[in-house]
Amino acid sequence: MTKIDISNLFKVLKQDLKCGIEYFKDNNFQTMNILANRIMENCMFLDDCRFFLPGIMLRDVSFDYQEISRNISPALKDAKLIGVNFLSFLFDNFNINLDEKLLWENFHKYSIRIRDFQQNEPESKIYDENLQFSSFIFGKLLEFLNKNKNRMLEIENNFFEGIINFLVRTIRNHSCSLKNIMIYIYFQSLMGLYQYIVFKNLKNPTNFSNDIESEIFPFINYITTNFNKSDINFEEFDVKLWKIIKRTRELYLFYKPLSMPIRLPIK
Repeated sequence: MTKIDISNLFKVLKQDLKCGIEYFKDNNFQTMNILANRIMENCMFLDDCRFFLPGIMLRDVSFDYQEISRNISPALKDAKLIGVNFLSFLFDNFNINLDEKLLWENFHKYSIRIRDFQQNEPESKIYDENLQFSSFIFGKLLEFLNKNKNRMLEIENNFFEGIINFLVRTIRNHSCSLKNIMIYIYFQSLMGLYQYIVFKNLKNPTNFSNDIESEIFPFINYITTNFNKSDINFEEFDVKLWKIIKRTRELYLFYKPLSMPIRLPIK
């Protein structure tokens, strides 16, 4: 059997999301991440890429609360109110006619609200929202990345986590625009693909440069070329993001989960 009714498959995706939300309620944020990946994996063979979006958003929420529960556990109860509201919205709006723009806009609102629980003192008392500064930094980082992307052809480099460190710090200290949070999620996902490419080339790095040029550079070229534009093409962006996720899940099937990230992300 090579075909399935879309409503049947969507039912499974909705069940995956519901399970992830239940793990959130139980403070089992690591297993919640597994359910997020399950949603994306179950979308691998779909023509419609929109359905992976709740999975990638659920994954980021799980990362947020894993960190919050480790660092400021007394505030976890208050922080979870923000997550409950967003996940309820996500579940209610996860349907066959999924509105990509609406999901991103509400994920952005969640990201701004959870920021209050991601800062340490005295940062939380000193830094205020500064979207002009955040957008300036994001734009300059994209320019810097575009000029220096050939450094990624070196198998021993820390460029990706350097970029992500900078993005995370900027968001947490100065907040973010909708475009900023989309760029962050894009790079967080591209980091996962990059980790697998490094892993599969560790024993024999002969093809490493070719793999980076063919599998990573096109995604870098897209984001550095398009995201200084004033408008956001949500459909086009989601197609590119889905291609990153899909390729990462394919490599997951080949190589299994990486027991330890080759390049450790911040979140």
